[in-house]
Amino acid sequence: METTAKDHIIETLDDLDDNGLKRFKDKLGETAFQGRKISKGKLQNAGTVDVATLLISTYTKTHAVENTIAVLIAIKEVALAEELQKKTGAGVHFVDQHREALIQRVVAVPSILDSLFGKEMLLPAQYDEMIVEKVPSVQMRKLYMAARAWGKHEKDAFLEILRAQQPHLIRDLEGE
Repeated sequence: METTAKDHIIETLDDLDDNGLKRFKDKLGETAFQGRKISKGKLQNAGTVDVATLLISTYTKTHAVENTIAVLIAIKEVALAEELQKKTGAGVHFVDQHREALIQRVVAVPSILDSLFGKEMLLPAQYDEMIVEKVPSVQMRKLYMAARAWGKHEKDAFLEILRAQQPHLIRDLEGE
């Protein structure tokens, strides 16, 4: 059975001593992420499994790991934060992390290409090469080849286009 984000969070929190877990819960309860905060009341008597469940249910699996890392760093548990980051790949951009799934599952590629071309994120030759392909997965592979040169700003723009045009797919991948 594959180890989930929740499993990784639980394992990491289990590595904290009692005082460390108390500091983690205190810092988590006073910090808002993505405009949401877990109340200190819910965290007060929560064990590591309960804390992980609250993180996942409040922030989604992807953000739960990132937020766990941020809190660990804030309470000076940097080694645990780095270990969790390595185990989960947190910090890798969403479009890179979900490359394989996006290649296989995005079907309305021409409209995405149109949006990227309109934002001048694709050169005319790149756009022309991709748009003539008839198989969506081939179009997406070629798009990812062009995206190698993109930075965070361009990847964020690509993700926003995907959110607008493929919202169910993106929500599904975010909930993994």
